[in-house]
Amino acid sequence: MKLNLYKPKKVLVSGESLILSGPFWSTTLRPKDVRSIEISRTLSLVDELGITLTADAKYFFTDGVGAFARIASILDFDGKFKSGWYARAERGENLVFEA
Repeated sequence: MKLNLYKPKKVLVSGESLILSGPFWSTTLRPKDVRSIEISRTLSLVDELGITLTADAKYFFTDGVGAFARIASILDFDGKFKSGWYARAERGENLVFEA
């Protein structure tokens, strides 16, 4: 299932739900509702050392246990691109990024 969403401003992955909101709308998706959402926004992560990693988040998946974002490309603190990274939110955790 693919969704075309109009200018999402915030995506919040919280345990079992994926909440997307824009200027005038908001929608909540559950794992049973969707397998993948195609969306292109910038995602910033801060690792355990406090280093900020910036990436393009292309796809968000829910698997019934948690939700995670597959990072299409990620730029580390040395300016080198890495791929195949995942940002994951388990039950009760939040993963937030804003456009």
